Amino acid sequence: MNFQKFVHSSGFKVLSLARLNQYEYSIVFYLLNCSVSGLDQFITTESELASLLGHNDDDVLKALANLAAKRIVRVFYGDTAHKNEKKP
Repeated sequence: MNFQKFVHSSGFKVLSLARLNQYEYSIVFYLLNCSVSGLDQFITTESELASLLGHNDDDVLKALANLAAKRIVRVFYGDTAHKNEKKP
């Protein structure tokens, strides 16, 4: 969803009522910033995202799972053949 559509569809109102925790809000606002900068997709690993946001990996993993369950973000995992690596 582009940023203008988010704004016109009351996206901020929805976020204010979503009862997100600090990690979830941190991810959402980081991704909103990416969207405003013109990025439609953000490809990273959970560890890299955690490092960018200054959070630990487990908190980011849980926050992403919660955001995906609430349909706020979509999370896709790439090549899962490498089982010993962190998920992108």
